[in-house]
Amino acid sequence: MSSVSSLALYKQLIKSAPEQYAKFASSAQVTKGIEDFKSRLSRVETVDDFLNDRKLMDFAMQAFGLGGDATDLGFARRALKEDPAAEDSTVAKTGDSRLKALAEAFDFAKSGVAKLQSGEFVSELATRYTGAKYDAKLREQSPALQQALAFRQQSGSMQTALDVLGSGSARNVVTAVLNVPVQIVNQSVARQVDYINARLDVSQFTVENKGPTRAQVLNEKLATTGAYIAASNQAQATVDTIGDKLKSLIDSYDNLSKVLAIVPPEKRGDPAVVDDLIGLQGQLGAAASALNEQSGTINTLNSLLTLAGREIAAKDKDGKDIPVTAQRVAQIKADFAAAISQLTTRMGEAGYGTYNGQTVLNNPPSGTLDTVTLTLDPQGTKVSVTDVNQPDILTALNAANAVIQGATDEASLQAALRGTEAQLITAKRALDPVREKVLQQQGQVQSKVAGVPSWETNLDLGGIATGREAVDRAGTALTTITSMVAELKSLARQAADPAASAETKARLQAAYGERIATMQKAVADAGAGGGDNLLSGTGTFTYRIKEDATNGDITTSLVGRDLAATLQQLAGKDLTNAADAQSLVDLVNGAVGTALSATRSDISRIGSVLSGAENLDSRGKVQSQIKLYVSGLKAMIEAAGSGGINVLDPAATDAKVDLADGPGSATLRAHSDLLSSLKATLDGASAEIGAGWSGLTNTNLRGRLTTAWLKVSDISGALATNRGELEAEQTRLQKDISAEQTAPGTLNEVTPFADKFIQRYLALADAGGGNTSVNGSLASSALVALSLLS
Repeated sequence: MSSVSSLALYKQLIKSAPEQYAKFASSAQVTKGIEDFKSRLSRVETVDDFLNDRKLMDFAMQAFGLGGDATDLGFARRALKEDPAAEDSTVAKTGDSRLKALAEAFDFAKSGVAKLQSGEFVSELATRYTGAKYDAKLREQSPALQQALAFRQQSGSMQTALDVLGSGSARNVVTAVLNVPVQIVNQSVARQVDYINARLDVSQFTVENKGPTRAQVLNEKLATTGAYIAASNQAQATVDTIGDKLKSLIDSYDNLSKVLAIVPPEKRGDPAVVDDLIGLQGQLGAAASALNEQSGTINTLNSLLTLAGREIAAKDKDGKDIPVTAQRVAQIKADFAAAISQLTTRMGEAGYGTYNGQTVLNNPPSGTLDTVTLTLDPQGTKVSVTDVNQPDILTALNAANAVIQGATDEASLQAALRGTEAQLITAKRALDPVREKVLQQQGQVQSKVAGVPSWETNLDLGGIATGREAVDRAGTALTTITSMVAELKSLARQAADPAASAETKARLQAAYGERIATMQKAVADAGAGGGDNLLSGTGTFTYRIKEDATNGDITTSLVGRDLAATLQQLAGKDLTNAADAQSLVDLVNGAVGTALSATRSDISRIGSVLSGAENLDSRGKVQSQIKLYVSGLKAMIEAAGSGGINVLDPAATDAKVDLADGPGSATLRAHSDLLSSLKATLDGASAEIGAGWSGLTNTNLRGRLTTAWLKVSDISGALATNRGELEAEQTRLQKDISAEQTAPGTLNEVTPFADKFIQRYLALADAGGGNTSVNGSLASSALVALSLLS
């Protein structure tokens, strides 16, 4: 207890509160506590490390106004380990706002010790700790002063008697000054309100709302400027990527133009052989795809055998055999049969398309590739494909399946594995040389075609580009879907485990729902922008490679797979139910797995055909690159935003924030014409290439590409300049805000009436009218002060 009166201490604070606070904050008592906290914190690696260090816990509890006894410590530890938002948390049960603030600040339940590694967070804790220690010092000097300062902090926002009654410190101060009898607490709230209103106009405490302070306005502007800089950075990254792609297009055109300028006609590819070459590349691509799938299936079956062998040989910690259950034997047999069934289906769907109006290579894996020799150019460069006979892989695989399907228990399964493995070795020995030969010949054809410096043919570039775009989107979606299906199978098997707890099954069910949603979105994305969606619907998608009114168009086609409907079979399952979980596994192994494999085969084949054809028209390849580039521009620009701000959006306008009481302004300049400008310029370039080979000698073509590139370069430079302006504004704002900051410990603004009211309360306390014991000299001084304040 101080020998100085509470009122005198208050008046000293009014004159020099920031200085007193700063002196206290730099005292050894405070700085040593903070340094010790930081030192101990540096050794914390886990949440338990923190919770088990009593000194760290004491520091944290003091910072949030909590006591340090064992009960408070226990509550604090439980609160820190739990999610404060949970209904059954310690925070929810106690309703203690201090515990809630503590748990939310540290966020151990969600982020572990991550926040402890943040210098900013540790600094905030130190500030809280200093403030709490300062309050404790004031309380020690004078409990009445601490009450008065708490009331001062709240008084400016008080407007009614209910506001007074709702605050402990305000109730104590007001009832003491008004000499309200203690028994009033036994009255109804309405009676208490009437009593106070009859003796006090609470509105005299209210500080007039003058709107945001200059510091608040500057902080708002700083946040806006930061958002503008982030948006500018994102736009810059997008523009630079667009520029790099444009430069690549210009290089492709230049390289092609150079070839045309230096390659004599006799060294250019013969347009007459292009049709046959497209057909040959399509046949080789389809055969290679099917043979790769067969090889992959054999590898999958071998993996199943290896896994089964490990399970048979498994032993527990005591060295005793772990039996393979009948259920597991049945599952192994089902997985084996499903893999062969999927391959059988795919091998019957290995068609390529049409060539001169005739279906080509309906079933290459079970047929043959006849000897073909084509002359590629007038110089006599030839490419040849020799006979390839597909071995009867399915007979060997079905024989292997028959062996393993005869297993009924662990013993018979072990015997079956040996016979099955022998059949798979036979199948692989028959397949490998054929596959190697097809892949080798495919590589040779591609190499020979690439060795021809120029192909002067006019293909249907629009049809090829449309197909390529559809194939690219479908391929991306399939990658996502395949990954999700594999995860679903794993989730279902975990859920089907009899040992899985209810909590585990609930978690698996939630993960299952997320993956179903991801797959459904992937199917929809395959048709993004209104293009063909090869994964939704069962119609036939045909893409013309070359128009030929005499012999018939060269096309490639496939029947769309309605994966939306197929994948819907996986939805609506309850993984907490064993039967549903097993049903999901069966679907993945069966109908869904087969549909996905078939779709992958189709997409791979048609993509191979389209890319192979495109390479035969070097002029068309450049045009296709431009078309693909233009088709992707919209998506690139849509993704150029940050925080809801996109300066490249066609509807974007300049964004500017001005301050009435703050100098300067932050302006983020829009570049809304980028998409329309590039599209118009590049569409013109594409049209000139599409007009034929003569278009490549048109000097305006390169001019269009260069114009587009210069436009992007100009915007890139403008963004960099604008960002420099914004960063300069950001720096100035930070300096202005620093100058506006209120020194720690500064007392808040109050009305003259509230200030006088506080002083009267303190004088009463010093005189003995409150609950504070006083000595005689202080009481005498206080009575004098009271007479002056009356």
